[in-house]
Amino acid sequence: MTRHDRPLDDDLERLTREELAGEVAKLRRGIREHRDSTGHELCWHHPALWGLLPEKTDPLPVVPDWPEFLRGCVRYRQSLDEQAPGAPRSDAPYREEAVAAGASPTTAEATMMWRRLDLPGLDACRLLRADEGWRLEGAAVFSDGARPVLLGYEVSCDSRWRTTRARVRGHVGGASIDADIAAADGVWRLDGTVVAAVGGCVDLDLGFTPATNLLAIRRLALIEGGAADVRSAWYDAGATGLRPIDQRYERRGYSEYWYESPAFEYAAELDVLPTGFVRRYPRLWEPAIE
Repeated sequence: MTRHDRPLDDDLERLTREELAGEVAKLRRGIREHRDSTGHELCWHHPALWGLLPEKTDPLPVVPDWPEFLRGCVRYRQSLDEQAPGAPRSDAPYREEAVAAGASPTTAEATMMWRRLDLPGLDACRLLRADEGWRLEGAAVFSDGARPVLLGYEVSCDSRWRTTRARVRGHVGGASIDADIAAADGVWRLDGTVVAAVGGCVDLDLGFTPATNLLAIRRLALIEGGAADVRSAWYDAGATGLRPIDQRYERRGYSEYWYESPAFEYAAELDVLPTGFVRRYPRLWEPAIE
């Protein structure tokens, strides 16, 4: 039997308590070493990795200027020739270049699936890197009273997580929905028509899915103890237009955010993943897949 045939981590069952504790300590040291990398040691920024640690921090690294950073990248690639001369090589383009060339991205940065609690329903979403920012893609299926609802949605934002465009398509009961939302310089348009009521808003909030809370959470990037009031452009299933709603986010812990939406008399502590997806939305949503 080769090492590829054995179940991963099957050796853990044979370790004593002391040996297992030693392995955990080594794992933690490795994660901390990666987390605390800075300068030319910086390889990639992986907050989801050090999110596994018992201490909940997300330190900012020291980032070298571009010329010096690229020198480090070249040296790293040279080191692979020295340390792994027999490793397979690939001429596949970097994924963002492939996207710019017209190829469809196949790997999501994060995925999430929720079960709705106030109505029968499910929602599945993925977060993708786009050419110059990010994109949410998802679908919600639920029953709105006596009406079956199916809505697919896409929301694009720039590199600073500011909404630039969205599309909602599907049906609410027997009525078809096809809404095209665009935002630029604080001006919002719904199907090409300017909606002055939401002028100046930065974030789009789709009322039928918990996915879009990610946009404000990632854009605000609150530190623990930080808080912010925002006004979002809100669109719901079967809505005839966009409307502004006030919201408040308070980061009370590594994954705990106090959230308020006075227009709907809603206030609760959200459980938020390192990706920005809300994991648990009290009384409204819970993860469908743990």
